[in-house]
Amino acid sequence: NGSLIPDRESDRVRAEVWFNLLVRNLTDREISELLSSALVAHVAVVDGELPYVGPLSFVYANGVLAFRTLDGRRLAAIRQNPNVSVEVTETGPGIADWTSVIIDGTASVIDGTAEAGQLLSRLVAKYRAAYGTSPPRWLTDDSSHLVAITPNLIAGRASGGTRPGRFEPPSDDV
Repeated sequence: NGSLIPDRESDRVRAEVWFNLLVRNLTDREISELLSSALVAHVAVVDGELPYVGPLSFVYANGVLAFRTLDGRRLAAIRQNPNVSVEVTETGPGIADWTSVIIDGTASVIDGTAEAGQLLSRLVAKYRAAYGTSPPRWLTDDSSHLVAITPNLIAGRASGGTRPGRFEPPSDDV
């Protein structure tokens, strides 16, 4: 615009165009595949006034994301405020290659329900290859709790990967 003062609207448009060149939305099928194959997710809970994020093993089945957790900060926060956000990412082969799914939802402890039995069976089956015949205590012990997250929103994106110009800033020509 010829001024020394930045034109915020043109900067926003330029950034949006650049972002759209580098990132694409996942299809429903791609989202489902990532949620089925990924081994680690990160769940964000609200602990009082502060966010708390931690990794977890999970299963996604019948439109619900489920995980086991012991008594502690995460479970106490969920019981206080069931609004959660889950992030699942796979990376590679290049440093800038990633695929990610975000789920915003409502968490509830479902111990002792028929749904819990089905989800726990799927969870154990998913990780059997990693843990062999001796799964960790938190996966099978009665002192851990099964939490189910009912999604309110599911969104997935993937990077454009590594290619010439990947890290170059947008030019003024965009």
